[in-house]
Amino acid sequence: MIESSRPDFRGLEDEWLVVRCQLGERPAFDELIQRWHEPVWKYVRRLTGDDEAARDTAQDVWLRVLRGIGRLRDGSKLRPWLFGIARRAVMDRLREQYSAPIAGDVDVTALAAADAPVELEEELRTMQQEVAEVSACRSGPSNHGSFAPDNCYAASWTRQGACMITTENTPSPISASVLQRLADAELSVRSRLGHVALLLVALMMTSVIGALWLTEPALPRHTQLAFGMMMVIGLSWAAFALWVLTHRRVLLARHSIVAGRMAVTFTALFLMGALAVGYETGGRTPYTAAVLGVVMLGGAVAMLARAHRTFARLTARRRALEVALREEAG
Repeated sequence: MIESSRPDFRGLEDEWLVVRCQLGERPAFDELIQRWHEPVWKYVRRLTGDDEAARDTAQDVWLRVLRGIGRLRDGSKLRPWLFGIARRAVMDRLREQYSAPIAGDVDVTALAAADAPVELEEELRTMQQEVAEVSACRSGPSNHGSFAPDNCYAASWTRQGACMITTENTPSPISASVLQRLADAELSVRSRLGHVALLLVALMMTSVIGALWLTEPALPRHTQLAFGMMMVIGLSWAAFALWVLTHRRVLLARHSIVAGRMAVTFTALFLMGALAVGYETGGRTPYTAAVLGVVMLGGAVAMLARAHRTFARLTARRRALEVALREEAG
């Protein structure tokens, strides 16, 4: 990667890196980690003042980055987005330790080194404002005789007060290779496609049970109850798989295309099977399931078309950024 101190050039590089990550290029994540794991570590270390706390927080930051970068709309805003995640991770950790005394007089701006980037200074000023807001809990306990968690989540500032204002650049104890192994686990294609398959199977099972329930109104009450329970189970598995795919194993552009193809194939086979069974038996249930299959197939086709559009847009943007980078470097 070509290095340059020009802000516009670095913004182009950041966006180019983000676009490659969103396309699902595994080497791009390694480059992202190589480039940013030391700045993130130093930032978190200065805010926490403790190596162990900083190590745990930094790993949490990278988990959030790996899970959220697919939803980053403006890749040129990578730096403020990244340090914003780090700041929120630190504040979340402080909320967990709200019960300790608070040092409301800690000067957070002193954390920034003389050569700190503008983004870091802005984040530190934000931290100072947040600490000032929660420092009000020093004035008295809550109604239950203890400090309220909502007002006292900056607890660890006192414990590490002296360490937090140091500008020492402690090297990160987390190597890039460790974070890359973390990325391997988080970016597992097998895990993503496995949850896609779970989502599809759960929806199809629910469709079949729903079709049986709708076409057999004279079923005994206990049988209808059993069908209802099976539909709840199927929908629960579908909801779980959907949650994983939107929060833990977010589908990137390449993954979305594969998932779309899987959805089209599975639903098409389901539809053809339902029609074949309906033709052979002449019953209403298979045709009802076929109607639901048509709906699912339409959704799968729309999903695949959207995935192709997203992939084409990101690919075009990547090419444009590469041209712009070559021009800037020249």
